[in-house]
This record gives sequence, structure tokens and C-alpha cells, in this order.
Amino acid sequence: MDYYKVNGKWKEISSNFIKVAGKWKEAHKEYVKVNGIWKDVSAITLPEVMELEVTAALKPVWGALGNSIGDSVATDIGNGKWKVILRLTSGNLYVTDNAESITAIKVVRNMGLVNAKTLFWALKKMTSFDLNGVSTASITNMDNMFSLLDSLVNLDLAGLDTSNVTNMDNMFRRSKLSGIFDISGWDIGNVKSFNQFMEGCHADHIDVSSWTNNTSVGDMTKMFSFMPNVKDIKIGALKGKTSSSYKSMFDHSSNLVCLDKIDTTVTGGDASMFAHSNLLKHPTVAEQTQIQSATGLKYVNGSPCP
Repeated sequence: MDYYKVNGKWKEISSNFIKVAGKWKEAHKEYVKVNGIWKDVSAITLPEVMELEVTAALKPVWGALGNSIGDSVATDIGNGKWKVILRLTSGNLYVTDNAESITAIKVVRNMGLVNAKTLFWALKKMTSFDLNGVSTASITNMDNMFSLLDSLVNLDLAGLDTSNVTNMDNMFRRSKLSGIFDISGWDIGNVKSFNQFMEGCHADHIDVSSWTNNTSVGDMTKMFSFMPNVKDIKIGALKGKTSSSYKSMFDHSSNLVCLDKIDTTVTGGDASMFAHSNLLKHPTVAEQTQIQSATGLKYVNGSPCP
């Protein structure tokens, strides 16, 4: 066996060392310089980054929430627009300063952002949002991503890549989005929770008819509840794991009269699923009996929604 000296100690040549900044390091590892110090790449948590173009009268600031680690850098690019770089190491970001000043956001690029929780939460004056064809495949958490938006009426998210998302809790909660809301093309195969997904949202018509059968959804509590304007929902093949998955799913959506279909044959549904809604106007007498039975909902296939 051949040996050579590394930092005053003899090592086997087969160990394969290289010199980094005057010191011998194991060659099979990658090293980068961080704040003047060479570090093993495998030991470094690299930031998740997203670039936005933000229209705002005042400098917009995103900051870390709670124990999160992250920040934003905003550069004035003229005409009331700001180039904003979001950097997130752990946890989630939200707008900490001048949220009321933001009127429009265009996504410029996404470089590995995983956690989008509260990212555009409570931007009450925003009237325009442009995904701009940017891939969001890296995102796994969309909890409260577009909730509490008071001024945004139309939102085109047909191109949103949700294939790796596991959490959609509160995603559009209490937003004033209205009209036809078509997100039927989304891949929700990995989503495990839709708790209060559109609770209180102002959408009139919802189409999720093409969602693939996902039996991993453990929580759809109040998913479409307290929606003042919704009249019909094309639900597709969405299924929950247990009866409690459907708790208060359409509660207090008093104008809902047409549900294209929902299959709960595996679980039996939940007795509170249609509490305080008018959905019983549409299904047949036999289906009404199933909805009202002590065992809960078995299967509803109402008149086709307009």
C-alpha cells in the first residue's frame, strides 16, 4: 500500500485527497466558499429562491415567519416596479412591510422554492397576478398561498404545477375571487390535506372534474364551506381516506344547488357534510334519503351542472 503525508499525517493514496485552499480534503466531496470559509456542500442548506416583479408604490418586504429563516431583496426598477428576490432557507415567508401598497405581481423565475405557504397571503390591494409560465414543480406546500385577497377577482392558475404539492390547506380561504374557477387540470396525486381549501371564497362555479382519484386525502374539512356565491361544483373523482375526511365539506354554502358527483362509497361520508346548504334541491329522492341517512352519504350524482 502506498502512503503520502496529508496535513502532517500519513494517508493511504487510495483515500484520494485533494488540496482546497491550502488544506487537504477528501476528493469525493464538493466544497464551496461561504463567507470566506470553505464548506462541504453536503453540509450546507442552500436557499430556495424565487424572483418576482412587483408593482407597488412603496418598497415591498417579505420576511420570515416565526422560526423560519429567509428574507427578500427589493430593487427599484422604475415606473413603480420592484425586482424582488425571495430567499428561503427554512419555514415560510410573508409580506412584512407595505403589503397594502402591492397592486400586481409577476413571477419571473423559480429556483427551487419548496415552501410557498403564506407567500401571497393578505395582499388586499393586489388586482393582478401573473404566473408567467414559470414552473412551480418544486413547491410542496401551498397552505394559505392565495388567501385573504380582497381585490383580486380573476386568477388564472391553469398552468400551476401542483404535482409535488402535499398541502393545500386554506389555499384560497376568504379570497374575493369570483366567476368560473377552472383548476380541473391540476395534478393532485400527492395532496394529503385540503382543510378549508376555498372556505369563504367568492367563486361562482368550480370545476375540479378532471382531478384524478386520490385516496390519500386525509382532510377535506370545510373544503368548499361558507362560499356565499358558489352555485355548482364539478367535483370529479376526489376521495377521502375516512368518513371524517368529509367533515363540513360544503357547510353553509347556502347557494350551492348542483354537485355533479361525489363518491364516498369507501368511507360513507360524514353527517355534517352538507350542513346548512341547499344541495338537497337537486338530487333525487333516493339520493336525498342516502344523504340524510344515519350512516351518512353513500353516493350523489345530481343533475349535470351547467
